[in-house]
Parts: sequence; C-alpha cells; structure tokens
Amino acid sequence: MGRARRTALAALLGVAGVVAVAASSGGCEEIRHVPGDGGEVEDGGGAWLATFGPSGQLLRAPADGGFTTMSVLGVTVIRGGEGGPLRIDITSSDASVVSVAGDALIIPEGSTTFMPVPLDSSATGTAQLTAKFDGGEITVSVTVLPTVLISEVAAASTGNPDDEFVELYNPTSLDFSLAGYVLQYHSSNDTGTPYLNVCTLGSNAHIAPHGYYLIGVNQYSRAEDFHATWMGGAFSGNGGSVRLGAPGIGTGKVEGLTLDTVGWGQGANGAWDFEARAVAIPSSTFWGSVERKAKSDSTELTMGVAGPDHSLGNGVDTEDNSADFITRTIQEPQTSAAGTEP
Repeated sequence: MGRARRTALAALLGVAGVVAVAASSGGCEEIRHVPGDGGEVEDGGGAWLATFGPSGQLLRAPADGGFTTMSVLGVTVIRGGEGGPLRIDITSSDASVVSVAGDALIIPEGSTTFMPVPLDSSATGTAQLTAKFDGGEITVSVTVLPTVLISEVAAASTGNPDDEFVELYNPTSLDFSLAGYVLQYHSSNDTGTPYLNVCTLGSNAHIAPHGYYLIGVNQYSRAEDFHATWMGGAFSGNGGSVRLGAPGIGTGKVEGLTLDTVGWGQGANGAWDFEARAVAIPSSTFWGSVERKAKSDSTELTMGVAGPDHSLGNGVDTEDNSADFITRTIQEPQTSAAGTEP
C-alpha cells in the first residue's frame, strides 16, 4: 500500500473514532483495506470495518435470561461503493463469558453508523471478541462482572455498633464467586478522603442464585450468622456510603469495577457517594436499616414480616438509591442460610 494512500485511509478511519485494524508486517504497521467488491480504495469501491469496541468495557452478567450492559459494544463501517447489507462475523474466545447470537452481526443496507452488538452471557470473567469482515479484523477484550446488589444496610441503628451489617443479594439465576471482592465505606460528605477498603472477601466466598450474603460490622453480635466481618468501627448514622467492587477496584469516587453503591443521608452532612439520590433517613440518630425494594411500589409495611413483598427478594435497581430503598424500623439481615427469594 503506498504511503499517500495509507495516510489518507488512516486519517479517514481516525475520524470514525478508532484506527480500524493495525497488523504488524515486517515491523511496519499496515491499515488493512477490506474490499467488499474487489475494488480499490481510490476507485470508490468496497467497505471497511472501521471500529469495534470499546475494548476493556465492563458488562453486567445476565439476570434470568437478560443481559444488561453497563456500556454499549458496537460496530461501525466505512462504505466506498458497497451499499448492500454487510455480514460482520464475531467470534468469542469463551462463549460462556460473552458471545453474539449466530456469531454474526448484519449491518443493514446503506448503514454506517455505530450499531450496538447484542450480547449473551452465562458466566463472569474476561473474553476476547473478534470482529471479521473480508480479511480485516479487530479484537476487543470484554470483562463481565456479576450482578450483585447491596440489599440492606444497618448503621448506628440502636446505639450498639455491634449490630450493624451489609447484606448482599443475587437477583440472577447464576451462582457467583465473590472471592477477592471488596466492601468499601465512606463516612458522610467528606470530599477530601477516598473510600476505605473495609472487607475483602475470602477465596471461598460465593453467593447463590437469588440468595444472600451477609457482612457483619465491627464486633457483630446479632443472632444471625454472617459470612465475613469488618473490624474497623461503626458506620455513621447521619450519612454514609457503602460500595461493593470487583477485585482491583480503586478508592476514588468513580471506579469502573463498581458493582453497586448505596448512600444514606441527604444534605450537607449526608452521603458522599450514591446512585442519583441518597436514601433519606429519619432525623433521629438511630434508625433500623435501609432495605432495597422487592417491587417498585414496595413500602416498609409491604416489606415487613407479614407483608406481601416480604419474601420477594430485593431486586429493584433503577440506579436511584432514594427510589430503590425504604427505611425500616426493624432490621432483618439474611445470609445464605435464609434460603432464596423469590
């Protein structure tokens, strides 16, 4: 490929957002032209696989047959004289982690815009997806994280720091390993300090489908069993934030390895970090707990022991803590021994 022609094509692909495919050939980078009809670039023929990505993105594992993405994986093409439908073959290094139905994506006639790639998954981990079109290819790395929610948090609830906890819930049909996952805490709205890693879960930690996992705080002394504990002191009752992260998560406010975040307490002395809005808590220093809803219209009454939503799990997640949680007077922590819901 001539220097002028290669430079022009590289510039064109750069406009699309990602330099398409670079292959090492004798120590020299070459941008691959993908002719859809056997023509040359300067003749206006063919089509090119321009972008596939983003690479390294984090996706959420499926919840009972669905697949919720935290960011969208997509393909774009550049067309010369090729205007018809285009088949992009997409293969996976581990189809259980992430795959594309039929191992292909069809780009409609005339389309060149960013087109989302529908994905499927039945396991967590990291896999490589490779998009191929007429000899050109791009490989991206995709990491799939488990869908695990913080379902109930008790903080300074009765003046006894030893009855506080963080409860986790698995709303999916998959059993997830939690080995190396990290629970983090941040007291009220102190913007000058990062999160504190308060508990790293052990090598045998896991959470069953529709099951629970309980982390006790300080000298946890409730009757309910717990799977892990933090010995670092009490949570603030006025306002605070807890976050669950995958192994390797940092301590900044924005971290890509975050699975879930819950903040309680609003206003100047409220939560430092939260999803959309923090959970409002009573003005009294001591309260029971904040619990994730089973249904969008769940209340403290319906989530209570005798309520219709009591045993329906804690799966509401609209990315808004204030809308997704209720404040309870009576705490009700659950572990794996409690069975599954629903």
